[in-house]
Amino acid sequence: MEQLRKRADEAVELRVRCAKLTEDNRICIERLRELEQETRFSGSLRSQAETQRMQAADARLEATEATRRADALDSELRKVREELTGTVREKMLLVTELNRLRACCEELQMCVNPTRGVEEEIVSLSSNANVQLSPAIQSQMLNLQEELSRLRTSLSTMEGHMCNISDREPEPTCFVTQGFQTNPVTKSVPESPNVTPAPMQNGLDEVESEPTVSVEHELSALRSQLAQKERDMLALEQKYRGYLWKAREVIRVLEREQRQIRDNGCVGGGDPRDGSTETSVREIERLRGLLVEKEDVIEKLELHHEQARRHRDAEEHILVSAWYNLIGSFTRNAIEQRIQARTEPQQLLPGAGMVDRTNNCHPLSSTQDASFLERQRELHLKPPRGLTSVVVASK
Repeated sequence: MEQLRKRADEAVELRVRCAKLTEDNRICIERLRELEQETRFSGSLRSQAETQRMQAADARLEATEATRRADALDSELRKVREELTGTVREKMLLVTELNRLRACCEELQMCVNPTRGVEEEIVSLSSNANVQLSPAIQSQMLNLQEELSRLRTSLSTMEGHMCNISDREPEPTCFVTQGFQTNPVTKSVPESPNVTPAPMQNGLDEVESEPTVSVEHELSALRSQLAQKERDMLALEQKYRGYLWKAREVIRVLEREQRQIRDNGCVGGGDPRDGSTETSVREIERLRGLLVEKEDVIEKLELHHEQARRHRDAEEHILVSAWYNLIGSFTRNAIEQRIQARTEPQQLLPGAGMVDRTNNCHPLSSTQDASFLERQRELHLKPPRGLTSVVVASK
């Protein structure tokens, strides 16, 4: 009986131990399931972290390539700006040269335009070389002629005044006009050495001699001015002759060209005066063509500059998005490192099973006492959506 009683007690103890072991086995199985879920969650996080790391490396490479292309575009933009500045400078030079050639062409047209003598002072040439002065030269000649006439009038007035003051016979002076030059010719009158001036013979006082001296000074000054004006007229006449010579040369060249064209049978039906400026017109057309080409180059450079600016703006947007993704990847890496730092000590603790058991015994405990993995599991694994949607939404 004692043995049976002992065996019964042992059986009860074994039955209790078996129930306890069964409960422990069930708890271990549940813990294994949780660990498997955590392992799958960690594996998915690890794969996502690896993917994000690869994306970050690609973003770094793209950012480096974008920076290199931006530097190349900046250098190219500087070159384009330098070329544009040189082109604008060359355009200004071409415009200046075109204006100069246009003015020269107008002067040649004015010189070649035939006239038959508008004023009396214009020298009549042959029938094939009638040339007119430019307006500036004509106005200068008119001014000189008016001033010369005023000087002549004042000179004649002073000589008359001298005749009234003195009884001496004045020297008759006549003006011989030769072309544009007026030469005073004085007829000498023989004077006897015994003849004295009339004021001295009549015994005039000193008051009457002072006006005579002043008048003589004024007369000498007027004569010097007249000589200066005559020299100016002579220089102007020489200049005018030079212009005539140039005009004759131009007319000869044009007549030679017209004769050659006439001999070749290529005479046009337009105005014969148009052939005088044929060379200048060709030069002007060539310069205009160069200006059009330079303007086309400038337009192409401006278009290229606008395209480069747009490309640079797009590169800046790409760089900003790459930096944003890089910062996000750094943040995710920091979160992953925290997760690894918290999970590894929990796996190495010997009493991890007891802690999990106590946590399972109190399922209604607050979320503040739960671990980070449990909170993540509550957020992401309860609704079975996976982590792909969360990652895409975070991007």
